[in-house]
Amino acid sequence: MNMKIQLLVRQYPHMIGLARYVSALQASLSSIGVEYSSVEPDYPFPVRLGDRMLRRRGYDIKTFFTNYPVAARLDKDAVKHLTTQLMGSLLSFKPGMRRVVITVHDIVPYLMRDDPEQCEYHHFYDRWMDQLAMNSLRRADCLISISEFTKQMLVERLGCAPDRIQVILYGLDHEIFRPLPADEAFRTRYQIEPGTRYLLYVGSENPRKNLPRLVEAFAHVRQTLPDVQLLKVGTPENVEQFQKLKSQIHALGLDEAIRFVDHGAKRSMRFVFMRMSVATGASTFRLTASLRLRIESIRFSLIRKGSHCDWIPRE
Repeated sequence: MNMKIQLLVRQYPHMIGLARYVSALQASLSSIGVEYSSVEPDYPFPVRLGDRMLRRRGYDIKTFFTNYPVAARLDKDAVKHLTTQLMGSLLSFKPGMRRVVITVHDIVPYLMRDDPEQCEYHHFYDRWMDQLAMNSLRRADCLISISEFTKQMLVERLGCAPDRIQVILYGLDHEIFRPLPADEAFRTRYQIEPGTRYLLYVGSENPRKNLPRLVEAFAHVRQTLPDVQLLKVGTPENVEQFQKLKSQIHALGLDEAIRFVDHGAKRSMRFVFMRMSVATGASTFRLTASLRLRIESIRFSLIRKGSHCDWIPRE
């Protein structure tokens, strides 16, 4: 009897990390011949009605209940893989659901909920729904944690059973992230000068990323190394935080020293990683696992091939 697998997924407006994870998961299942189906959150009548009534006032109810689903058409006998930790909210509204696997990418917003500088909740219901989702994680049959640290937080802060948590680190495509010479088209597109030293930051402006601290530190670096540039890669996700960041950069006189680059194709991004002098991570908790893997993959390949590596990954 074949195992039936259903992935609970959502549509992402940009190819952010979570979207790449879902895409890679789907591709990997297909490559090993495992049949699966993808299911999106469902919207009960009260949600649809509320969305129509409140959208004119600027409330996006549908997106909110896409992030924190309350319903989904999942089969009882299927293995149900919820692809983000926020989807744990479904277990509060479907307490009898069994054969559930949830991937937990991080619980940082929950951990930082009482920090006024890094709290990501805009309304009381954001906090309430996230609390609901986090408390529901321990009801899952299995949790996939992307790091040992996240597993530790799940056990210590949320009371999840350690024997139900499997640590599976992010992977990456070695056909893409490997050392290759950057061509002139790449340098022209991203305005990369061969003789300039660059710091690289990859990620969003979300408060938990602690990006303002990185900008402050960069201002001090420029006092000693006035030619160094900071390259921030990633499509803006939080417009309010992005504008605050731009104001901070202007106030520090760094407008010409910090450049913003949207996420490009994966094959272009590998050249960005390879051309940097230092890769930075300002997050309160850790350098993201996916960034570390990309850095170390290219660095190891360079060392293995006997090539010179003129940049150092640092937290």
